[in-house]
Amino acid sequence: MQLADDVDLATALAAPEVLVDGVLEFDWHRDGQYSHPYSDLSWLATRVIVDMGPITGDIPKQVNTLTGFSSGELTVTLGGSRFGDPDLDAAWNEALAQFGLSADQLFSQYWTASPLYGFRIPGTPVRYSRVVETASGDRVLRQFTGRVREPNFSRRERQVELVGSDVTELSGEVTFPLWSRVDSGPGGAGPDLSSGLGTWRPISSSWTVEEALRQGGAPTGPLARSDAVAYWTCNGSFLPSVGHISNLNQVAFQSTHILPYTLAQPWQEGKFGICPKLNPTADDLGDLNNHTITNGGNASASRVVLVPNAGTGASSVTVGFAAWVYSNGSPSGYLSYPSLDLKMGIEDFQHPPPPSIVGSFGTTSGASIYWRVCQNGTAWVQVKEDAQQSSSRTWSWSKQTPLPTGWHYVAIHITFNDGSLSAQMWVDEVATSITAGSNPGGGYRYFDDNAGAGSRTNILRFRPNIPAQHVQVYAGPAATTSYRVGQGQPPTREGRPLARVYGTLSELLYIPDVNRADAWETLQQIADGELAVIHTDEFGTLHYLAHSAMRNHTNADFDDAVTISDDRLMEMVVQPSLDVHRNTVSISYGVRQAVRDIVYRANHPWDHYAYGGQTASRVVEVRDTVAVRCNGLPRILDGSQPSGGASIMVGSVAAQAWGGTPGSPTALSNPLAGSGWSVGAVCLEDPRKFDLQIYSPDQALVLAYTGGNQSAVFVAGTRYSDLVTKRVTYSNASDVAANGQRLIELPDHPWRQVEATAVAVANSLLADTVNPVPIVENVQIHADPRLQLRDIVKLTSEDGITGALYAQIIGIRREDSATGGSVDSLTLRIVRTPGEWILGDPDLSILGSTTILGDG
Repeated sequence: MQLADDVDLATALAAPEVLVDGVLEFDWHRDGQYSHPYSDLSWLATRVIVDMGPITGDIPKQVNTLTGFSSGELTVTLGGSRFGDPDLDAAWNEALAQFGLSADQLFSQYWTASPLYGFRIPGTPVRYSRVVETASGDRVLRQFTGRVREPNFSRRERQVELVGSDVTELSGEVTFPLWSRVDSGPGGAGPDLSSGLGTWRPISSSWTVEEALRQGGAPTGPLARSDAVAYWTCNGSFLPSVGHISNLNQVAFQSTHILPYTLAQPWQEGKFGICPKLNPTADDLGDLNNHTITNGGNASASRVVLVPNAGTGASSVTVGFAAWVYSNGSPSGYLSYPSLDLKMGIEDFQHPPPPSIVGSFGTTSGASIYWRVCQNGTAWVQVKEDAQQSSSRTWSWSKQTPLPTGWHYVAIHITFNDGSLSAQMWVDEVATSITAGSNPGGGYRYFDDNAGAGSRTNILRFRPNIPAQHVQVYAGPAATTSYRVGQGQPPTREGRPLARVYGTLSELLYIPDVNRADAWETLQQIADGELAVIHTDEFGTLHYLAHSAMRNHTNADFDDAVTISDDRLMEMVVQPSLDVHRNTVSISYGVRQAVRDIVYRANHPWDHYAYGGQTASRVVEVRDTVAVRCNGLPRILDGSQPSGGASIMVGSVAAQAWGGTPGSPTALSNPLAGSGWSVGAVCLEDPRKFDLQIYSPDQALVLAYTGGNQSAVFVAGTRYSDLVTKRVTYSNASDVAANGQRLIELPDHPWRQVEATAVAVANSLLADTVNPVPIVENVQIHADPRLQLRDIVKLTSEDGITGALYAQIIGIRREDSATGGSVDSLTLRIVRTPGEWILGDPDLSILGSTTILGDG
């Protein structure tokens, strides 16, 4: 509730006569200032309707449960009827028209005399507030924040109707990486991370919610810098938001989310959303292959980062690291474990001989930059030339003073000059000294003269074993790649967050294919899978709540509830609740995992060919593929299955009888192609595609089996396994015994993937349906601009049919007009009746014992 502690406001709203004015403002300059002379058009508004909710979802209508989606809509009438008298209204509109200010002319894109001529009306930010006069001055309470859609004109009435929406801010497209867990149960040997496969543990759906918000334009935490090459939010997984989960042109990474089962509860509340807990068993025993104890993952940079090669006169480059980290404040333990570790390779090893590049965390080999922030906030950074370099050198810097207990934003920059290296550090926006350790003279030297020749993306290894969030690496020219004050803070609107996430319920074995999808629709799909709630508020902030979070109320919620007494209550309708009683839930979940397999087979022998002396390049699309194995290995002749780690296999013939036009089946009887030809799969930034490149030095080449009239192109990789759907039934045994079984069946859902999620969803739903509660609609009251969705109100109704009761607001319709005054219509869900707690159950519990049936 807005201004809940304002006594004067409460007194004013409780009075028999309440003076409420509306303030309607437009940000024509779209700069957040609302400073145009015609920004305030309150004087022209004759009717304003704000509709927030009610919250509804895809659960069958007969079940009154807290799930669904609600966005706000503003409908404004400008001009037309202001006095309720036809003659007075006509005179008022005529007077405005004489000054060129009639509503239809003011908003017409063709009326050049309009002061708004030239402004684009659709998409303009709009806000609406109510002003209440109190004994100590006016109180301004926001009722809506959003953007305008197309105006509708009425020439006869000289009026314009504008409709505004508050979800148009969430306008970006969303693309998720294709990722799936490798299945290996707790206590097992675990996957072989060195082979490129990943972890056992699922990710939290929080990561997909936060990522949809980030890409959609309403991030909950700091944004990645525009020059970022890698960025991890750590909000429920260690998948990168900037960067690739595949190592372009080399080998598919599946070890992008390493989270062992040794932590019973791996996530905690962080600075912005959830973050990894301290992993006390993690240490530095060598490498990410130590998957039984370490968190982390692999990635590659979103673009190539090259630093100056000493002595070449190249311009200086700065590579920066920044992260939110939690310090335990311990006064000792410099370089102690656990810690946040990030290592980035800075050599190009596309060309032979390959340098050792990143190396393991526990060794000093590998050409890399290595950042470490320890659990007490001490820090260290190292730059290492490749071990194969003659007289390989190492630079290092450290900050050995612990940070106070709490969250801190730490940034460390390394600047590579032609003849030297330097480091800078910031803590909580303040430049902080960092002490040089090893500091050999001269600049960084690449292993050989072909630095960058292979256009290799830099490999990163990431281990967040302490609470950490919003970790990023960025790079660019030293002259422009500086620390930016405020880069650790999320964007806001009028000082308020763009979105807030209050927990999620699901764990994900795989990420469903979301490619350039609408952000709002994507959020709805995720929420629908776990019966979550999404709604917007008066300031345009989007709220995502787990199902249980909507119905977990404290005594304070009831103690502070606004009382709607009989003298304020104008009308109400109570919907019956008996027909929504359910005591059994049938629910499904779908299981998938990552498996190595052939991810592409050509359909026709003539699908892929090349002319002599030319390289043919064809972009191929794949489905349900986590990563294509793109390591450019040479062909394997006449094979049918990949072996020996090969990424691609072909059988080939030289088809010299083409006559320049491929397509003749007789060409397949020609002899096997000669030497020198090659075929390779090149990964692209879009993981749903790869580039198949074919080269033949002197003769036409078709990728087909000799004499078989059959294509011989097989590309290996990692794909999703087939979906296995399991359905289970959960019942409240005591209620079934007393009343017989009353079943609700939930349909299959791609975002519900583990049994634990199904259990949580079913139990949370049964907590609402075993003791169903009534919906109270059309509760008309004199305007109370303090009220918000999810507030608890108390209905006294001494003279009515209910007695005193408490209810939660799940819908608000506000109407202000020049003739009808200000009225609010509420949709309520009863949460407490006299002497009875309907929703007093523990979180995610149900009443009575539970019977589980099915194959889960």
